[in-house]
Amino acid sequence: MEPIRRDDSEDLFEAVVSQESVMRWLATG
Repeated sequence: MEPIRRDDSEDLFEAVVSQESVMRWLATG
């Protein structure tokens, strides 16, 4: 089994956060 890479999880987390912030920015207009 390969150890889980923290870098990958952090990148995924940042992607989700950035997407959520963009959606929120578009919602506020």
